[in-house]
Parts: sequence; C-alpha cells; structure tokens
Amino acid sequence: MTRRRTDDAGGIATTFAAGVAIGLIAVIALVGDGGRLLSGRRQASDVASGAARAAAQEVDLQAFRQTGDVVLEPDAAAAAARAYLNTLGEDGSASVTGDVVTVTVSRQIDLPLLGLVGVGSRTVTATRQARAAAGIDQAED
Repeated sequence: MTRRRTDDAGGIATTFAAGVAIGLIAVIALVGDGGRLLSGRRQASDVASGAARAAAQEVDLQAFRQTGDVVLEPDAAAAAARAYLNTLGEDGSASVTGDVVTVTVSRQIDLPLLGLVGVGSRTVTATRQARAAAGIDQAED
C-alpha cells in the first residue's frame, strides 16, 4: 500500500527558494553596479584633481615678479584645465577665482546589472580645487 502525503509543503519551499534566489540576484546587482558607481566617482575625482593642479601652474609671472603675489592668468589656467581634460577624453568645466582653480568633471556610468530592471545609467560628478602657491613653508589648515 502506498500512502498519500496529506501536507503539501513542496509549493511553499519552491516559492521560498525562488524568493531567496531573486534576493541574491538583487544583492549581486547592487554590489556590482554600486562598485562601478564608486569607482567612476573616484576616477572623476582623480581627473578633476589633476586638471585643477595643471591649471594652478598658470601663474602670471610678470605680476609675481613685480609684487611677489601669486596671481593666476584666468584664461590660460582654464585653457590648461580643458587641455588636461581633453587629453583624457573627459567632459568637464573649469573656473578661476583669484588664485583658486575649480574643476568639475562629470561621467556617465553604465549599470548593466541594474539596467535589467530599468535603472540604466547614472551620472557621477566630482569637483576639486587647487590653489596656486609660490613655495610651501608650512602646512595649510
């Protein structure tokens, strides 16, 4: 004689396993694409820092020799930042205020795993500054 099973727990176990699998896939997508976002932001920050440092080297030498004050040539500094960005194929902007150069870099980051659920891509932006100086004799605050 064969006995029939009266409790049907097989459907619940299958539903639970499917839910756990979907949850694990979601976590993998968040970790993978989240890492891509963090990496893209770090790279944009590095590029913005480099462009700002390149621009901060465009000191008005005539003004420096006459007064001893470090003054940037705004057009040359902005052009140096743009040239740095163009060399790396990056998109960004630069502005000069006094002896401070501000560079902003934006990057489009593709999210292939989250793209499966419609998230697509995101833009990350980094802004960095550099200040022109004529030698350093003490740490800045």
